[in-house]
Amino acid sequence: MSRRGQELVYIGANIEYLTKPNRVEFLQILINSSMNTKYIKEKGAGTQFMTKHASDELVHVLYNFVRSQIKKMDDILQSKLSVE
Repeated sequence: MSRRGQELVYIGANIEYLTKPNRVEFLQILINSSMNTKYIKEKGAGTQFMTKHASDELVHVLYNFVRSQIKKMDDILQSKLSVE
């Protein structure tokens, strides 16, 4: 699988674990990108975007954002566990 493919899989598998403010920030990154907004749609309680229209650079930025937020949450959890 390509790096892009791996990053998209990671995003899809982990986006649900982000806090609401983090998901809003994720959406803001998406909206502020050069991606045409016609490929970004509200769907149910969330937002969907057509990944084939996202540049490799945008996918990488979104991946790094999700990864960093998951890492922050993991670090907080680990610090709480080590205190107990």
